[in-house]
Amino acid sequence: MKEERSLSGHCALIAGASHGSGLVVAGALAALGCDLHLAALEEDVLKIVAQNIRERFDINVEAHPADLRDPINAAALMLECEGADILVCAFGSLPGGGIETINDEEWRRAFDLKVFGTINLCAEFMESISDGDAAVIVNVGEKESNSLCATSANAALRAFSLNIDRENIRVSFFAPELNNTEDEDITVSSITKFIFDTLSD
Repeated sequence: MKEERSLSGHCALIAGASHGSGLVVAGALAALGCDLHLAALEEDVLKIVAQNIRERFDINVEAHPADLRDPINAAALMLECEGADILVCAFGSLPGGGIETINDEEWRRAFDLKVFGTINLCAEFMESISDGDAAVIVNVGEKESNSLCATSANAALRAFSLNIDRENIRVSFFAPELNNTEDEDITVSSITKFIFDTLSD
């Protein structure tokens, strides 16, 4: 990332910011001067992440503990994050295994958060963006290796993401490829570039 690049004046809501890709994206956007709203289920961990980022970068960072399986919580979160023009959905964990090992409860719990939680938060975010204001949505999938649930959820989120573009809101889906140890770094770099290129047009 070139030093002259900056997202100063922009604000991102990162859901799933306490670990994994969401945490790394939060650091990458903070390094570009982007203010942050960080959301995750684990309140204690989230507060530590927010404090660490505040200490490293001269930006505004707010922590929002939230269970995004409930659409009411998605609506409440967006009210707390007024002014955000970037949404990164990197939350939700998916069980490994195939059709013979994943039970009904695991399927439903995984999709309630990873798929339907993402859909609900995207809908709330898009409603919060005024016509003519540029905004970006990034939905982040999971590695599909040895997980039918991840393969299925990624397919749903990819199709969803490709079909909700609005003239002023660009939407994309990113997921690590199989069997590549550098995938997370590559994915985060691609996400950051997509956000920067979109908002600097």
